Amino acid sequence: MKVLEIKNNLVKIAYDVNDDLALSSFVIIEDANTPYVAQVMNLKADTASNFAIVKLLFTFNEEGILKNYNGTIPSLKSTISKLPSNELLDIIPAEEPIIMGQLAQQEVPAKIDKSSAGSAR
Repeated sequence: MKVLEIKNNLVKIAYDVNDDLALSSFVIIEDANTPYVAQVMNLKADTASNFAIVKLLFTFNEEGILKNYNGTIPSLKSTISKLPSNELLDIIPAEEPIIMGQLAQQEVPAKIDKSSAGSAR
């Protein structure tokens, strides 16, 4: 996978069908400074290539702790790898998880944290 273009928090990447990307799946975009977690929002294929639009959602701090996206953008020379949804969801803290359903095209339950659901007012 390769970064082609970045606009704000959206990144256009080229991918191969063997990368097995699906809508709502996750990738890690990593440059020399920061690893970013992004979610696949759009997939497109034409006769010559495959493209995906991914949305930057999270970064990791120096201690490897997941943090909200900080507004920076990755380098065009970043490396990209698929991040299994269950691995990402396992590191998102949820003291009182509520299962909302499953992620599209995946056997992974989508959860929210009941203890923080009302705190975003």
